[in-house]
Amino acid sequence: MKDVQKSLDLEKQMRAATADFEAKLVSARAASNQLSVSDKDLQQVRSERDRALQRAAKSDEAARAWEASNSALDTASAQLRDQVEIQEAKVADLQDQLGRSTRSFQRQPDRAHEERDRVPDRAADAEKQLQQTTAELHQRTQDRDRIATNLCANRKCQSIFFHVDLLGV
Repeated sequence: MKDVQKSLDLEKQMRAATADFEAKLVSARAASNQLSVSDKDLQQVRSERDRALQRAAKSDEAARAWEASNSALDTASAQLRDQVEIQEAKVADLQDQLGRSTRSFQRQPDRAHEERDRVPDRAADAEKQLQQTTAELHQRTQDRDRIATNLCANRKCQSIFFHVDLLGV
């Protein structure tokens, strides 16, 4: 009985192994069919990957071109900034010169106005001095005339005395 039992157990195990094998076979066949489908999917994926790689290569090339262009723009921008700084310095110098010139020209009318304002004072001083000189000249003329008159009168007197002496008076 042990042998029968063993035989039954072996038969059960064989049937289980066969069922398992058949299940694996069905599964393998299904997997094989799926592999065919997967091969098509794989081809499609590979094709998409190749297109993506081509796009990536184009993007890399565009990125390198952009970087080169950006570098050139940075260089040009730096040169322009340098030129702008130079021009700004020139503008600042010109503004300083303009300010100095403006102040100088503004002072010139001030000087002219001051000179113009002094003219009446100078004219008044000259008029006053002229009046003083005229008065002094008039005084001296009167003094001269008086002296001349006195001198003349003295000479006449001397002449009269001289004539009187001659007459014996």
